[in-house]
Amino acid sequence: KVPAYEIVNVQELNSPYSEYSPVVSNGRILFTSARTGRDSARIFNFDGQGFSDIFHAQFDSSMQKWNNVTKLPNDVNGKFNEGTVSLNPKAEEMLFMRCNEPNGKGKICRIYSCRIDLDHNGASKVTAMPLGSETYSVGHPAWNSTGDILFFVSDNPEGIGGKDLYVTHKKSDGNWSEAENCGAKINTVHDEMFPVISGDTLLYFASSGRIGMGGLDIYSVKIDGSRITGDITGMPYPVNSAGDDFAYFPLNAENGLFASNRTGGKGMDDIYLCKPVPFVLTAKGKVIDKTT
Repeated sequence: KVPAYEIVNVQELNSPYSEYSPVVSNGRILFTSARTGRDSARIFNFDGQGFSDIFHAQFDSSMQKWNNVTKLPNDVNGKFNEGTVSLNPKAEEMLFMRCNEPNGKGKICRIYSCRIDLDHNGASKVTAMPLGSETYSVGHPAWNSTGDILFFVSDNPEGIGGKDLYVTHKKSDGNWSEAENCGAKINTVHDEMFPVISGDTLLYFASSGRIGMGGLDIYSVKIDGSRITGDITGMPYPVNSAGDDFAYFPLNAENGLFASNRTGGKGMDDIYLCKPVPFVLTAKGKVIDKTT
């Protein structure tokens, strides 16, 4: 069977280290990378790579590639791990995940917000979102288009198991509601992570708790606001593979970017483009009467 998608390694974004969580807005891409290298002062003991930071690049339509990969300023990228971003529709405000404070050995992650100016590589003062606690982590933010619904991931021990998807709403007074677990229809006893909202009607996420191709696989489900309304659907091969596949970001109805540690990449995790393979219909036979 011919694969439904062609998978292309986005070479200009990837390095020998991990790249993941692509987010595209207004001709720019933000993504997470551990490409800071193996300076001993910057090693993250969990995986032996450098601590991860958030980078951005601009798409060159004439070259059909991403150019000018630039690290966001130090207001966003601190001394330890940052990653998994979500933007508001105008790409002026960003939510992102930060882990391992205060000394690089902490196990708690938080979601932070700031305003950003990608044209000048600027960012406002970073503030913590009122989510999580001192005993469990929150991360992997996914905003809806109006910025009043936020899906995220937490390892709250009161959840269904592992890491679960949660949702919170912005109230009329500007505060956020108490987070709600998205429920057993979507969460399993294993990990659900990397949510991405598409068009306020579809939620993409990765799970290690379902029968799939292997490791983390990418799934989608229809949503209405914060409600899960459809059935869980796995992405087809070769988007999902025997490796870890996650952080799917749709570019349009047919094309998307995602991260994977499948064999053949440049580093531990790479960013890939998936695009549909054209369907070609052929026929073979013998004409016995060209008139009829």
